Amino acid sequence: MHMNILEIVEKTFDEYCGEFSKILGEEPKNGCFAFKPWLNAWKDENRRSIHEANQVSKFMETYKRIAPNPSTVLTWMELPIFDNCKLKTHRIDGFIVDNERKILFFLEAKRLSRKSNYESLNDDIRHLYDFGNKESKKLYNSFKGLNLLEYKAYAICLVDIWKDKSAWTREMVEKRKYDDNFSNNRNRLLGNKLKEVYSDYFLGYYLMPFYESGR
Repeated sequence: MHMNILEIVEKTFDEYCGEFSKILGEEPKNGCFAFKPWLNAWKDENRRSIHEANQVSKFMETYKRIAPNPSTVLTWMELPIFDNCKLKTHRIDGFIVDNERKILFFLEAKRLSRKSNYESLNDDIRHLYDFGNKESKKLYNSFKGLNLLEYKAYAICLVDIWKDKSAWTREMVEKRKYDDNFSNNRNRLLGNKLKEVYSDYFLGYYLMPFYESGR
């Protein structure tokens, strides 16, 4: 099952990267236009940034578009989950329900420009696994009209990196050290990839089993 999941995510990721390449292309071609969604890039290239919400929305759009039966795929952003122990609501960046293939994906996204961003991403993942703990019942009591136990569930962390943002990002890209910084969750990784979609701009993902699916 994991190999099939990896193939599904790899195909979605490659198509998703293609969408970014079309949008950010140097020159308009094939009916597309070149769009640079950042401020003052002509004055200071270090100020280039793309909000991580675009990673989540584009990935979910791509997943649904290329799914065998798009009508059976539901996507949602900023999914609220209530923590009964702390009486606090947390939000997950993105959520995909593939009803035909009985798969769930919980998405978190992060812009990476310094090592502290990785630490923050690891914190997000710890929150996800806390909610995915079957014994806690936190996640399973959070949804109405959806029996999560009928699905295999996976967590996908989406990242983007501007290579020249800092010495750390340059080293990470050139030496392919992006996975080394993810060591806290290395034992859970099913797959990961980093791909250049525009000059010195890279997109990446990390795929991990969530509840039940790792067994």
